[in-house]
Amino acid sequence: MKVKYFFFPWVLFFFSGQASAAETATLQRYSFAHCAAYFFNSTKVSRVGQYEELYQLGEEAIGFSRRTLTNEETVFRMAEASEEMTNIIERDWRKFEILRDMYDLSCRRLLLDTPKD
Repeated sequence: MKVKYFFFPWVLFFFSGQASAAETATLQRYSFAHCAAYFFNSTKVSRVGQYEELYQLGEEAIGFSRRTLTNEETVFRMAEASEEMTNIIERDWRKFEILRDMYDLSCRRLLLDTPKD
């Protein structure tokens, strides 16, 4: 009897860890499309000299997204994310700082933490 009570929590722990890893992978693959949308939207309000860097980051995020999603899914997710972002700033690009605070650091970190191969 003691073996069953000892074993059961470990089984739950193992499977809960597996589920959260799968959920994380699902969220991560969609976040690349979100980040691509963010970087491309950033080019609209970029300062001189930043456009190329932001555009390149957007291209990199698309590439990572296409590793796990089809091109159509990636484009769809980017369009969805872009619409969400423009709604957040109420279609007023002067409020873009709100999006920068929400996405910039996490998107840059996501790209840096992802293996390039």
